[in-house]
Amino acid sequence: MPTDQQRAWAYRSPEQPRRWQQPKLTNEQRQEIRRRYEAGESIQALAAAYGVSRSTINRYR
Repeated sequence: MPTDQQRAWAYRSPEQPRRWQQPKLTNEQRQEIRRRYEAGESIQALAAAYGVSRSTINRYR
């Protein structure tokens, strides 16, 4: 059975925007990831350095 919050989310009017998650990395961090990846650093090492998943790094490399 859906909660009131779930019903409100499913049946809100089109004028109400959805709440999206904030970006995990800034534009500067994305540029740094690209530079470091091109220099030969592994995706796993970059993910550990920035505290994000490997799929997030793959999205921005």
